[in-house]
Amino acid sequence: MDENSRQLIQNACIELSTKFAFHVDHGDAEAVAALFAQDGVFSREGALLEGAEGVLNALKRRPPTRVTRHVCTNILVDVVDENTATGNTYFLLYEGEDPDQSGAALPLTTPVTVGEYQDQFVRTEQGWKIARRDALGVFRRMEG
Repeated sequence: MDENSRQLIQNACIELSTKFAFHVDHGDAEAVAALFAQDGVFSREGALLEGAEGVLNALKRRPPTRVTRHVCTNILVDVVDENTATGNTYFLLYEGEDPDQSGAALPLTTPVTVGEYQDQFVRTEQGWKIARRDALGVFRRMEG
């Protein structure tokens, strides 16, 4: 594989990771689910969400008053071959509640979680998709 092809794959996978955080934070469950392969898996907080439909159903249950921002960095993608890649993304998760859904700025607190996503990417007929995403908490804010 030439360097240009490798770069295109890396960019496509980095874009998947970036779009994931954006769409989750903006409550677009359909857009998040569309990032996954039909048989893709998302593992988080002990739950295994299977298939794009499983991801969609879980995110649709998210309370509309919950506000999150994922700050993602250190996105690393290793191209395995023309159809598969692996990746790792560090994230900080901030969250709060906006009971009136006013969109006003919320009080700033420390991140709820500092973690990483471990990813497997696959090329499909629809383009590059997330085959598996494991969300691993490294640090968690302890309440009380």
